[in-house]
Amino acid sequence: MPAGVAAEAAASLALSGPVGGVVGARVLGAVVGHADLLTLDMGGTSADASLVQGGEAREEGSTVVGGVPLALPSVLIETVSAGGGSIAWVDEAGALKVGPRSAGATPGPACFHRGGTEPTVTDACLALGWLDPEWALADTVHLDAKAAERSLEPIARALGGDVPRAASGIVEVATAVMARALKRVSVARGVDPRRLTLVPFGGAGPLFGCALADQLGMRTVLVPPHPGVLSALGLAAAAERVELVAALHRRAGAGERSAVVAAYTELETHAAALLPGAATQRLADCRFTGQGYEITVPLTNGEPDGIEAAFNAAHRARFRHGGVDGPVEIVNVRVVAERPAPAPALGRRVGVGRPTPGWRRMIVRGERVRAQVWPLGELPPRVRITGPAILAGPDATALVETGWRGTVHQSGAVILERA
Repeated sequence: MPAGVAAEAAASLALSGPVGGVVGARVLGAVVGHADLLTLDMGGTSADASLVQGGEAREEGSTVVGGVPLALPSVLIETVSAGGGSIAWVDEAGALKVGPRSAGATPGPACFHRGGTEPTVTDACLALGWLDPEWALADTVHLDAKAAERSLEPIARALGGDVPRAASGIVEVATAVMARALKRVSVARGVDPRRLTLVPFGGAGPLFGCALADQLGMRTVLVPPHPGVLSALGLAAAAERVELVAALHRRAGAGERSAVVAAYTELETHAAALLPGAATQRLADCRFTGQGYEITVPLTNGEPDGIEAAFNAAHRARFRHGGVDGPVEIVNVRVVAERPAPAPALGRRVGVGRPTPGWRRMIVRGERVRAQVWPLGELPPRVRITGPAILAGPDATALVETGWRGTVHQSGAVILERA
């Protein structure tokens, strides 16, 4: 949105960073031909799950940020404390936990060698061999494998095992936390994740893609060519957008047509002033009279006459039934004004200084394996990869587990499927 509008409506910018990742996933999905996605952005302190259906990000009529309810339209985001810096600990009952405390960037995980001593998810991944201490995690961050192992020793003693077992337990707990978040944005909303493609991104997300897909029964994982900067790509690709809402509370039907049209006209006039030259779309928040929730539906050809039919179809698609016999109520009218941004160019980069193909020994799900290493983001199209394998990029690392195989797309993305 324009800077002046943002200054007056700062609440509309809440969760913009995570939403940028959802937009980036949608753009990548369109490039490779996958329109229905579950997205998982795993960074340093948290993991953010979301849903894309039919090439469009799932939106909610309201959200809660920092405990404050916002009655504003927003992209669906479910955040959990399962980031690379999330701290592992053992509670009084002897159960292994991950988060909500995080080591953050300063001091960061113990392996960052910046003063941190508590065990984190990143330390566990390094101890398992998923990350290579010979390569910088970023320009100034070099990983210390011995520091990671030292941080994990108290967890190992508390659990009565060794460091690899403790590290395996930490990544298993983190995976379970993220799987619950993915279920809340899919299963809890009547969407079967088995019909979707998982897009894990962020600096740590692709390490957990196969494990998360296994837990949700998904068959396809889409690894971006540069997962660590997908949110930035999404922010650059996002359209300029203004969404205006007005309460109405009227029955859907011919008898209320003039009032509904007048409400849309007023919003469209305001939207044109905020974003001149933008294309507009009319939507309505509807419900069966007496329901406590609404579904947002677009108006067919911009006319209110088909609202009832559109709502009934959307209700059946989401809840697998037509609801109750009764009138349909329009709770809110919405107008979205949008000016598309130029489509970003996706493609592989060559020679960014990552490892050439080789082999690495690691532990995956308690088993020691020998995994082939490939340079993520630099591979030519149609290269086939069989797990176990590591895709090492300049901004993220991906783990291809046993039983999965991948094909490199023209964009540099890797499409993983069950073998």
